[in-house]
Amino acid sequence: MIWYRTLAGIAGPTMVLLTMYPLWNYGWSTYLLYAGIALMLIVSIWDIVSPPHKVCNSYEVPQQLTSAKRS
Repeated sequence: MIWYRTLAGIAGPTMVLLTMYPLWNYGWSTYLLYAGIALMLIVSIWDIVSPPHKVCNSYEVPQQLTSAKRS
């Protein structure tokens, strides 16, 4: 399941947007902003280091067809 990648990818921007609009007046909102930016950076590095796995396999030519064309 890849739901945790989706959740991590959505959480950072959501934290930043919540900080910038409805929560800006609170003193702790600065920490939420920096946590959201850090989470976005961590998720982007995670995607570079460990990309999601392919759902489908690549197409492979059966051995019979390749050997028949050679002769």
